[in-house]
Amino acid sequence: MSYYYIYKMIRRFSILGLGFDTRDKLFIVTLSTGVSNAVYTNYK
Repeated sequence: MSYYYIYKMIRRFSILGLGFDTRDKLFIVTLSTGVSNAVYTNYK
């Protein structure tokens, strides 16, 4: 899972969630980063 893919996912979430406040966006970013790190570690 590349960072470009994560970036696209976050962009999609941001576009979908224009009503989200900053805390929710931060949570989503943190969550996606954690998931991507876990996946990267498992498949390294």
